[in-house]
Amino acid sequence: MSPRPAPSSLPIPTIEPNPNGLPGQAAFADIVGGLLWYGLLGALATIAISCLVLGLGRYFANHHAVSSGRLGLFGGLAMAIVIGGARQLVSWAYSIGAGF
Repeated sequence: MSPRPAPSSLPIPTIEPNPNGLPGQAAFADIVGGLLWYGLLGALATIAISCLVLGLGRYFANHHAVSSGRLGLFGGLAMAIVIGGARQLVSWAYSIGAGF
């Protein structure tokens, strides 16, 4: 029985992502792009409705509505930032994992 080689001497497989490796890749990319678009529309609607609630809450001196409007406004902005940067976030996380 021969001794096992050290982990550093084992060959490292070179497997890269292949967008053409499976059938239906173009349709799946279209679906993901559509979901991103709907997410951005949802963020826009959230911001618009929250600004309306914030303004009306201030006008009618309703502190709960002002607080809810502010929370919705920042939530919509955060949602737009995450959706808009999703591709860069995934690329960044992939580059970290690819370094191992």
